[in-house]
Amino acid sequence: MCIRDRVTRLPRRFFSAHRTGQVQSGQVRSEQIRRRQVTCTPGLFWQNEGMGLHLERMVAGEWYNPAEDPDLAEAYAKCQRELARFNATRVEEDALRAEILRGLWGEFGEGSVVRQPLVCEFGFNIRVGRDCFVNFDALFLDTNTVTLGDSVQVGSRVQFVTPIHPIDDVEMRAAGWERSAPIVVGDNVWIAAGVTVCAGVTIGENSVIGSGSVVTRDIPANVLAVGTPCRPVRVLHQPEEPGNPTLGA
Repeated sequence: MCIRDRVTRLPRRFFSAHRTGQVQSGQVRSEQIRRRQVTCTPGLFWQNEGMGLHLERMVAGEWYNPAEDPDLAEAYAKCQRELARFNATRVEEDALRAEILRGLWGEFGEGSVVRQPLVCEFGFNIRVGRDCFVNFDALFLDTNTVTLGDSVQVGSRVQFVTPIHPIDDVEMRAAGWERSAPIVVGDNVWIAAGVTVCAGVTIGENSVIGSGSVVTRDIPANVLAVGTPCRPVRVLHQPEEPGNPTLGA
């Protein structure tokens, strides 16, 4: 049996080490969000074009192989051309940067600001609400949706990583198959510098993620969470206490 035949028979589950031991409620929540978001809204610069089989699978969060579909390569190339325009803008060209992102991303809300350099793969899977701020060197590996609510602050060199590769099946991994899971960040979240947010994670509204954390599981609302793996350390809206972790910018 060839790898492609085996992939079509695989169960719809995540082959990712960070899912191991995750509480059932978090798995159900992430899967519900994924189902709501599998139909993306491509950016204006290519939304009227057809999609190949593996591009459709990627958008749906199913197993796909980037090498098997020329439409994936073309979508990636178009995104990189728009990114080159974005990253080449002058400091005073805020309006031009916003215009580029409204055409490239699935959604880019009023009042939001993204500083260059910026890296993303496809763009159309990224949705940013109103009045967000994304600092220098943000990385969006957006083979699935990355959704930021309103008034989200993202520090420099934060990574949103949606791809998932096979863990146990070495042959499948070597052949280039992968899938993905969505990332959702609630309103008024602050993600400090150098954080990595992994596939399938939801961060609840008003929470703060400390600098350098690796977020592998869902984070509830209204907490300060830090560490690798990232865990809540206290509920927010309480008096500051000496010795709280330094968050970074």
